[in-house]
Amino acid sequence: MIFKSVHFPNEVVATRRGSPLLIGVKTPKKLKVDFVDVEFGGIAEEISGTVEGSSEPLNTLEVPQLRRSESRAFLSEDGVPQQIEYFLASDPSAV
Repeated sequence: MIFKSVHFPNEVVATRRGSPLLIGVKTPKKLKVDFVDVEFGGIAEEISGTVEGSSEPLNTLEVPQLRRSESRAFLSEDGVPQQIEYFLASDPSAV
C-alpha cells in the first residue's frame, strides 16, 4: 500500500505485508553513495494524564515521531541536488 497525504506534501508512506518492500532510486547522474538509510518512527510510549473534571487517569499513546535528518545521499557527486525518480515494489524484477 502506498499513501500520499495532502497534509504532508512531497512525502509518501509505503508498506508491504508478508514480503520485503523494495525501493528503487533512479537519477540522471551517479549518487554520492550506493545505499540510503531508512528512518523508522519511534515506538509509541504510554503517557498518563487526567481527563478535565475527573480524577481518573487517562492512558493514551503518544504519536510516534519520525527522526528526521539532513541526508546527503541524494546529492550528486558534485554536491548539487538533482531530480530523483522512486520505484516501490515487492518483486525485485519490477524494480
